[in-house]
Amino acid sequence: MGCRWTGFRPNTNKISITDLRLSVKPEDRTACYVVNEKFNGSVSY
Repeated sequence: MGCRWTGFRPNTNKISITDLRLSVKPEDRTACYVVNEKFNGSVSY
């Protein structure tokens, strides 16, 4: 399972966050997230 930014665009309507999933991949120094099962992305640390 790869982590890629697919998500939020600056000109979209606001949405309520009802579901947030996080996973940390220490071997890749990456934290991945999925918001409302629609938007996902990752952050390197």
